[in-house]
Amino acid sequence: MKQWLSELMDLGLVPYVATSKAFVPHLDLSLFEGHEVVKLLEDPKERNFHEAYLVSNSLGFGNPELKMPNWVYIDCVLMQSAVIGFALPISKAPDSLISFYEDDPYVEINALDYIPVSGQIAALGIDGQMLTGFSLFSLRRQLASMNIPKLAAFTKFAALHVYKAEEKIKFTGLSQYDNKALKTHALFGEKMYIDQTIMPLHPLNEMSFTYSMKVTLNESRLSGEFLKQEDEYDFLLKSDDTVTKQGMQNRIDSGERFYITSPIHIEKEDGLYLPICLEK
Repeated sequence: MKQWLSELMDLGLVPYVATSKAFVPHLDLSLFEGHEVVKLLEDPKERNFHEAYLVSNSLGFGNPELKMPNWVYIDCVLMQSAVIGFALPISKAPDSLISFYEDDPYVEINALDYIPVSGQIAALGIDGQMLTGFSLFSLRRQLASMNIPKLAAFTKFAALHVYKAEEKIKFTGLSQYDNKALKTHALFGEKMYIDQTIMPLHPLNEMSFTYSMKVTLNESRLSGEFLKQEDEYDFLLKSDDTVTKQGMQNRIDSGERFYITSPIHIEKEDGLYLPICLEK
């Protein structure tokens, strides 16, 4: 077993897969060496786990009021793809965490076996070649006393392995220019391309963008050491510079390609910047 996975399990975490029974044969679970727990949509005994996942996911994004609706979780996640992550046996969970599930009317706390503490979803595009990742979360901050290292990064690595993401042409996702999670996403591809510089339908439209990359599951990148160096770049993009983003989009539409390079974020007195390279 990989050392980082063994270390997470030594801390009490258990890998889980939440999906439909129809998809289990299509997932590569070899990474977990049989230690994973599988929570199926079709199993009525697992409803509590799925309801707890919805609570955990909303906690990970910082707002319990933003729970994913059950129909979205069923129709768009479990009936199409899978959630991969790590869970903590409820017997090992701190009371401060358990209280969130006790307060949720849909979770029967006495029947709950595991609390999901991280998760990643990805769905296969209609072209059959592109994976779209979404809803990566981690409750590492709520478990600060456990000193769990890089839970989000390890969760995404495990999920991309299970999804066989390296076999796909590209992996795409949506994020924000000022989102700290960009450094986690950057661990899984040599170049993080910007595809759409502004997402008009998103509530944070001018701060949101879509990125894509060819997935590389290189464990040596998980430390993030390469993100501490400042690579050469063509220009710095201020995170809230809408005019420059619009200009970049015009150039992207004309066939040019831009990618974000290390260290992903550069703090200056007047704001946050991203180092951008034009692919030659």
